[in-house]
Amino acid sequence: MRRATLAAALAGVTALTACTADSPSAGSPSAGTATLPPPSLSPAAIGADPVILVHDNRSGSQLMPLTARLRWAGSCLVVVTADHRPERTAIPVWPKDTAPLRAPDGRRGVTVPTGAQFLDGDALSGGGSWIRPDSPAYPRFTPPGGCRGYDTFFVLDSTDLRRG
Repeated sequence: MRRATLAAALAGVTALTACTADSPSAGSPSAGTATLPPPSLSPAAIGADPVILVHDNRSGSQLMPLTARLRWAGSCLVVVTADHRPERTAIPVWPKDTAPLRAPDGRRGVTVPTGAQFLDGDALSGGGSWIRPDSPAYPRFTPPGGCRGYDTFFVLDSTDLRRG
């Protein structure tokens, strides 16, 4: 009796697993394929002064937290960590639809998709992913022209970017 009950329970779990929302439906473009392609993480450079990198990964990773200050470093917009000692500096890769910004006072920054503006000196926090030279994704990232001295990137999620 116990084996029959266990077998019935396992069959029920298997059926529920097969019918979850993650399974492609018969009419979906991914039906019949084993895996879905990962979201694009190849950034594009936009703007002139400042030039920024943007990505099209709308799902967000939130793997790593970031608390940092935005800084205009000569000819490169960077984030400088506030929660690590020693400080780490990275080229931010902003969510799609972020626009470069030059304020009337000359400070550089960005306007993110929510409409919030972050300028040189502003604190920001959010989640995302570090892309370092030893990362498999690193070859897809090229620093903007004025950022040649920096070799680390932080891909900011669009899901939780905030001031502070």
